[in-house]
Amino acid sequence: MVGAINGVAFPAFAREHRETGTAPQLFLRSLIYLTGISWPFFAAGVLLAFPIIRVLFGSQWDAAVPLMRWLCAAAVVGTLTYQCNQFLVALGHVGTVTRIELQYQLFRVGVTIMAAYYSVAAVAAVQVLVYVVATALYYQRLRSYEPLSIRNCAGALTPSVAVTVTTCIAPAMVVAWPGLIEHRMVPALCVAIAGGCAGWLVGARIVRHPLLDEFRRIASRFPRCSRILFG
Repeated sequence: MVGAINGVAFPAFAREHRETGTAPQLFLRSLIYLTGISWPFFAAGVLLAFPIIRVLFGSQWDAAVPLMRWLCAAAVVGTLTYQCNQFLVALGHVGTVTRIELQYQLFRVGVTIMAAYYSVAAVAAVQVLVYVVATALYYQRLRSYEPLSIRNCAGALTPSVAVTVTTCIAPAMVVAWPGLIEHRMVPALCVAIAGGCAGWLVGARIVRHPLLDEFRRIASRFPRCSRILFG
C-alpha cells in the first residue's frame, strides 16, 4: 500500500507546490489518511501476533511472534516518515533528504550490529528506536512549514489515535480472555479481526475521521453496502 501511495505522492506534492503552494497541507492530509489505516492495522498486529503466526505458519514459527510484535511497533512509528522524503524532494530539498537518510541509516547499521550480539528479537526491537530517530530528524525539518508544526501535526493525527484505540478493543479482549486463544484459536482470531474492523468504523464515525468520507464515496457505488455501513 505504501509503495502504491509513494508512486503518486511525489508528482502530487510537486504539482501542489508548483501550482498552489499548498504541498504542506496535502502532505498533512495524506498523513492523516495513511495513519488512519496503518496505525490500527499494525497496533492490532502487535496484539494478535501469536494467533496470526500460528494460524498462517504453524507452531514451528512461534519464535517469529516477538519479531512480528516489534516490527509492527516499529511500523507504527515509521508510518510518520514514509512520505517525508517524497515531500521534501518534491519541494527541491534533495540535499536535506540525503543527509537525513544517511544519518538515520548509519544509526540503523550501528544499533543493528550491536543488537545482533544479543538476539534476533533485539535486532527487531531496535528498529523502533531507528524510526524514532528518523521521525525526529525529518520533523525537525518539516516544522519549518507552518502547517506541519508539531502542534498542528499532533492535532491532525488525534482522530487516527482514536480509531487505533477503538480498533484494538476487541483484539485486546480476545487476547485477554483466559484460554480463548489456546483452545479456540481460529474462531477467536476471526472474532478479533471482525471486532477490530467494527471498532475502526465506530471510532471513525465518533471522531469523524477524514477517511470516512473517502470510504463513503467508494461505498456510494454500492447502495446497499453504503446503507449498512453508514446508515
